[in-house]
Amino acid sequence: MSVIYEVDSLEGLIPVADVGKHFPVSVSPGTVSRWYTSGIGGIKLQTIKIGGRRYATREAIDAFISAQNQSSTNDKKGGEV
Repeated sequence: MSVIYEVDSLEGLIPVADVGKHFPVSVSPGTVSRWYTSGIGGIKLQTIKIGGRRYATREAIDAFISAQNQSSTNDKKGGEV
């Protein structure tokens, strides 16, 4: 399934090769690639492909992190005593 995005401007687009630099620890391009292709626990990093190159936004990165944190919190609630 394809997701169609409306892009008003190319400003704010981050090449996926640079997405790993937006985390407090080093994240390899291969890891970022898995995040947008396979995801983690059903949660994928949203990206857009323009002219054969793939990009993310700061908002998409923040949403991915937030969703991962939310998922992690929910997992802990079920098994934590």
